[in-house]
Amino acid sequence: MSFKPEDTTIKDILYANINYIIPRYQRKYVWTEKNWNDMIEDIFRIIDNNNMNSEHFLGSFILEKSGENQIVIDGQQRLTTLTILLGIIIKLLILMKSEISTDEIKRYCFKFDAIGKPTVKLVNEEYKNILQIFLCNYIQDNSDEMLSEYIKRSNLKITQKELLIEKCIDYCYSIIINKVKQSRLSSKYLESILYAILKMKCVSIVADNEQEGYIIFEILNSRGVPLQMHELIKNYIFMYSRENNGFDVAKNKWDQVIANVDEKKNSSIKKYISQYCVHYFEKEKGLKEYDLIKKYISKEKVCAFLDDIVKKSKLYNYIIDGNEEYSDAINYVFKFFQENQVSQFRPVLLSLLEAFENGLLNLRELERILLTLKNFICISVIICENKTNSYTKLIAEYAYKLHNDFTKEIVKEFFDQLYKTIPNINTFTTKFTQIAYSKFDDKYSEIKLDKGNKVRLVLFENEIQNTGEYNIPKFTIEHVKNDCEGGNACYIGNLIPLTKKINNKLGSVSFEQKINIYSKSIFTLPKEMANELLGNFKLKSEYWNDNLIIVRGEKLAKKFYNEIWIRKFS
Repeated sequence: MSFKPEDTTIKDILYANINYIIPRYQRKYVWTEKNWNDMIEDIFRIIDNNNMNSEHFLGSFILEKSGENQIVIDGQQRLTTLTILLGIIIKLLILMKSEISTDEIKRYCFKFDAIGKPTVKLVNEEYKNILQIFLCNYIQDNSDEMLSEYIKRSNLKITQKELLIEKCIDYCYSIIINKVKQSRLSSKYLESILYAILKMKCVSIVADNEQEGYIIFEILNSRGVPLQMHELIKNYIFMYSRENNGFDVAKNKWDQVIANVDEKKNSSIKKYISQYCVHYFEKEKGLKEYDLIKKYISKEKVCAFLDDIVKKSKLYNYIIDGNEEYSDAINYVFKFFQENQVSQFRPVLLSLLEAFENGLLNLRELERILLTLKNFICISVIICENKTNSYTKLIAEYAYKLHNDFTKEIVKEFFDQLYKTIPNINTFTTKFTQIAYSKFDDKYSEIKLDKGNKVRLVLFENEIQNTGEYNIPKFTIEHVKNDCEGGNACYIGNLIPLTKKINNKLGSVSFEQKINIYSKSIFTLPKEMANELLGNFKLKSEYWNDNLIIVRGEKLAKKFYNEIWIRKFS
């Protein structure tokens, strides 16, 4: 590997009449107000302290030769922000009708061809449109409005991705124009800002080829936002896909992954890549995901590896959003995971769906396996409140085993290990009977009230068990004994599902009338309760007391532990 670090300045880098190209494998522009403000305040500090001869170090720029141009391996965030600051200086000098010529300053923002035609020097396909609007239109406009206002007034369109660049320009413009207005010599102060920027010291490292650039890319500059694991992985894949398939193929595939997993509830590209690696690689002490990829995915395997990432992203999407080709039971399990924010088991789910897609499991077997996992989580995590991170090691071990060499025996082995940790019936019953729900917080100040999630889960799953259906009608939570009375009225033993229409009619009826209404409910739990009470007791509200509420709660607990939330695959 041959490259030579060279001490230089921003002036020397940007004055060269070449394009600086941001490659497709680079991460997006991610700087925020803190980063913008830090850079601007550094510039103001140099000027305000009358210290223009000081040397402000901006870090290293890692570049790759590409004909007469250069590819930016590391430095996109700083180069983009510096280009924006220089553009703002040009605009303000034009607005002030300053005697300072902007032609020379434009050489830092534009590349000029043989006949003097300018093109934006910083080439970034993601932000090409907004940089063009900013540098070729906005800075020449005689209005002092923000870029966002100019775009709106001019009926111009920018993409969602470009909004951060727009925000950066607006922010920097407002800070600089306010600072300049405070100065008695406005154009001179702008000239000082320009001078401070161009004098900034940096180190330029130019690699001869993409392999060198990839290696150097791992060296993070002192001003940059540290790269996240999925960004390093993306870079690695794109660098070697570039040789085999070209950038566009790799980018299109990566965009498919983004569409499948990013910006969804409890999901992101970062989370997917991390969980995919848990599913794909056997865990090795001291090695992170990126290290495993470098160790096991050679240059020749990168394209196939990317294809697998795309394929699994579709399965990951099914885990998040469901799949109409799956059964109601399977889609219910996935919905359960989403609603209860249980995402730690996704590496195992990926391996199971992979086995199903490969014909190693039929639909019925997959359904039984997923219901078993869901039932375990209901008991251990939802009711008994065990932490899901206590299963991390087990998940990593079996996600890889199920991916690498799937057999149903390994599934059984996984559940054997998992069920060794399941709480016993006494612990479960204690926790279950304490599930409490009420809107009268003041009546139950010493009781931990549920927001309704656990109660709805219990009532919903009881209906599924009794009807075999997963499309249960919407219901409200009814307190048999009015919860405004206090005592045990808030506990699960006193709660049943009713439609909102029926529930609204119960406010003024007697206890006997209420039980008769329960007997005609579309839900099975109110019917069961009504049938049990109607033939045996004189129906007065005094009968349904705190002791019976606990007894009913214990009965429900045993039903769930022994009949509903059971192991269905063994």
